[in-house]
Amino acid sequence: MHKAEFVVLCIGKYSGFPNIPEFPPGQGPEVFNGKVMHSMDYSNLDNETAAELIKSKRVTIIGSNKSALDLAAECANANGEKLFWLQNFLHSLQ
Repeated sequence: MHKAEFVVLCIGKYSGFPNIPEFPPGQGPEVFNGKVMHSMDYSNLDNETAAELIKSKRVTIIGSNKSALDLAAECANANGEKLFWLQNFLHSLQ
C-alpha cells in the first residue's frame, strides 16, 4: 500500500478542461486526508505556493502525458524518492 499526502490528477489539462473522474459516494477525494488537486489548478499557483505544497510530502501523480511528466520532474527535484507515479489510472483502480 502506498500512502500519499498530496495527489495530483494530471488528466485532461491540455484538452482545455480538467478530466476529473467520478467516484462512488464515500470512495473519492473526500475520504482522503491529504490534498487532492488537478494539474490545471496546480499550474495556476505561483512558484512559491506550488513549492510549499509539495515540500517534504509523499506525492502521487496520476497521469502519463506532458503535465504528469513536468510535475513528476518538479516533485522529484524537490523531494527525491517521495514520489509515486500512477500511469495507468483506470486499469489500476479495477
